[in-house]
Amino acid sequence: MLEKVIIDTDIGSDVDDALALLFALKSPNLSVEGITTVYGNVDTRAKIAKRIVDQTEREIPVHI
Repeated sequence: MLEKVIIDTDIGSDVDDALALLFALKSPNLSVEGITTVYGNVDTRAKIAKRIVDQTEREIPVHI
């Protein structure tokens, strides 16, 4: 059974959140239903998250 998750991230200030997002997107046990970005320049953070999602060719909403 897939575990549905929403990821809340401050991606972009360090590599750890980008790696965590990649692992979650590639996990056979998780279904990433959405991504939200927080802290500072959230528009830029959302663009970074969206670029990573786009590389997986999946349709996952990214919100600020």
